[in-house]
Amino acid sequence: MRSDAANQKFPGSCTSAARARAKALRHRRRAINALVRDAGGRHVRVFGSVATGVDRDDSDIDLLFTMTKPMSLMALGRLEQKISDLVGVRVDLVPDSAVRPEFRDRIEAEAVPL
Repeated sequence: MRSDAANQKFPGSCTSAARARAKALRHRRRAINALVRDAGGRHVRVFGSVATGVDRDDSDIDLLFTMTKPMSLMALGRLEQKISDLVGVRVDLVPDSAVRPEFRDRIEAEAVPL
């Protein structure tokens, strides 16, 4: 049986591009989680405009994740590009350990499990 998190719908705004982003995330959820897990990460969450439903046609997808082992900036960039290619939209992949303290509470509050 699927969990509530697995059935999570991202609000998305009413633009067709926003709906396409939300659909791409839902349909590619397992593949995204597998890519992150294979790279040494876990607990992928969506935050930012896609998570809060204020995304526009030109919005990227902000993904937060927990690193379980060290990852170089090059490896992070490659992973970010793989996920962007997979969903067809620019992705900003952010390790939760890299979130600045002044933004942490807001990001954690709006983050939605992928």
